Parts: sequence; structure tokens; C-alpha cells
Amino acid sequence: MGGGVVLFCWLLFAGVFTTLWVGAFLLSRWGARPMSVVGGVVFVLLSLVGVYFVGRITVGLIRVSTPSVVFERSFGFKPTPDVSNIKSSYWYFADTGLIYLEFKTSPETLQRIIDRGLKTTTAENFKSILTSGLSKSGPRWWEPLKDASAQFFYAERKPDTMASQDFASETELLSYNPRTGLVFYCFSGID
Repeated sequence: MGGGVVLFCWLLFAGVFTTLWVGAFLLSRWGARPMSVVGGVVFVLLSLVGVYFVGRITVGLIRVSTPSVVFERSFGFKPTPDVSNIKSSYWYFADTGLIYLEFKTSPETLQRIIDRGLKTTTAENFKSILTSGLSKSGPRWWEPLKDASAQFFYAERKPDTMASQDFASETELLSYNPRTGLVFYCFSGID
């Protein structure tokens, strides 16, 4: 579903809500008691639905601003004690999603992450994917090409593999410095 469709649905919901609220208000001012009761009930119900959705969005925003939660969402397990200094950036809207992570870890935890389907790739291929538009707009701290001794990993999931998380096409990039244990990870998904 494209971003325009999502925005249209939210605008439609807001328009219906506003129309019902204004209608109930005007009817109550004109003395139409039964209609004002119906309008009031509709207003209360729509208000509860609105509060529910605003609450869900707020809780979601709080969760994705917590690096350990982003780590768990990305890899399917909570950060182990050997994972430290986690930084994250998480952005999803409509049919696009981007996740950036930086953290330090042990070779054992790295292997657990790689075993999810990442394959070794060359620095040139990694850079080519990175500069092809996949993740040009990463956070300032995300610098996977900074260290020449890093190891590089890559995974791409298409609809036919059915191993994807949320999107029709997903790409993962990971660089690892075995000397320092520093990991840079990027997930990009698009429908």
C-alpha cells in the first residue's frame, strides 16, 4: 500500500469524524434531542477509537526509540550480555522501512546474526549496494566503510523466498570489525 493511500485513509477517517462531531453539535443546538444523543454516542465511540490509535502510535514511537528494542526487532532475540554500546535509527512509513544499528559484540553473537541468512560479500559489492540508493541517508554515526579490515555481509529477500519480515523486498547489510567487535547493520524493506 502506497503512502498516498495511507494518507487518504487517515484524511477520510478525520473527515468522517469531524462531520459527525459538527453534526451532533449543530443538532444539539437546534434542540433535536434524539439526534443529539445518537451523535453524542457516535462522538464518544469515535473519540475512543482515536485515543486507542494515538496510544498505539505513541507506544510504538517510544519502543522504536529504544536501541535494545530495535536490536530485538531486527534479529529476533534480545541483546545478549556481550552486546554493548547499541545505537539505532528506525524509520517506517507506509511501504518503506529502514533500520540502522551500531553495536559491539562477540564473534558468537555475530555468528548467531549471520546464521539468519547473511552471506559474505566483498567490500566492493557492499559499497555498490550501499551507494545504489539503499541507505544513502543513514545517520551520521553509521559508517560501515570506515575500517578497511572489516568483514562484509549481505542478504536480499524477495517475495519468492517467503523468508521476509514485513516487505516484498528486503535487503540487509552488515559490516564487522573482528579486532574491535564493532558491527554496523542496515535493514531496508520496500513493497
